[in-house]
Amino acid sequence: MTTDVYRNFLDIFCPVFFILTLLTQAVLIYLIFYHSPKSLQTMKIFLGNTCIFQIILVIVACASQFRMISTSIPIELRSYGPCRYLEAWMGYSLYQMLQTSAFMSGMSILITFFFKYEVVRSIKLPRCRVIGIVLVFHVPIFISLVMEVIMVITQSLPDEVRLHYKLLNSNVEEYSIIGALSLKTLPSIINFGLISGAVVFAPFVCFFFRKNSSL
Repeated sequence: MTTDVYRNFLDIFCPVFFILTLLTQAVLIYLIFYHSPKSLQTMKIFLGNTCIFQIILVIVACASQFRMISTSIPIELRSYGPCRYLEAWMGYSLYQMLQTSAFMSGMSILITFFFKYEVVRSIKLPRCRVIGIVLVFHVPIFISLVMEVIMVITQSLPDEVRLHYKLLNSNVEEYSIIGALSLKTLPSIINFGLISGAVVFAPFVCFFFRKNSSL
């Protein structure tokens, strides 16, 4: 796909997707908090949390419009959205925020499946156990967030790196180059493992809860 075709597609897709997603999430939030049983107060919190992070996700995605150029070594990360006018380290930070929001949204859905499973089993969990379960589910996200902060500090904030990308992005009419993706550092390897592991194992965990809740 050529750059012109790619940009023309994004110019149409992103605004439509952005508006439809915001409308959908607004309707979901309304239904969750105003048309759900009061007995599901805990699940309301997690469902609302999922919606909030999905809203953050779509805002960052549409504003940045990231594209990975796999033909470059290391993989080049470009921004085609309005955020391409920002300095490269800001764009790279937004990319990490995108990953965190997606991770948080997915984990929130997983927690919702778990508590739905407990509700179907008619098990009322004590408050301390609920807090413990939530903390356990969020440990991978916290570790991932720490790794992403380290990557931003070490890979995009040094003066020589910022100068390098300022020279590369002297003309951002079409896109800006905000960073590179590789598995050459320990934080990037750990973060890749956490996110990939969550993507692989989450469906199996959800299927387990779904299957057992229907028994």
